[in-house]
Amino acid sequence: MDDTPESCCWSVYLLERNVDPIAKILVVEDDATIALGLVAALEHERFDVTHVDTGEAALEAVRHRTPDQLI
Repeated sequence: MDDTPESCCWSVYLLERNVDPIAKILVVEDDATIALGLVAALEHERFDVTHVDTGEAALEAVRHRTPDQLI
């Protein structure tokens, strides 16, 4: 039997095995409501998320820590 989880259970699979976050994601969003939901959803899936609300702050964040993905 394959030990790989179905996609709906992926975050539980990773959490149970103490797996490090999947990737570093930088979220650039100036709407606090959208940012809160997006960051919460990504963190739930075990992504390492940083949120900034301006393009200038995004450039500074990238200089300090290169993300794997930018949203």
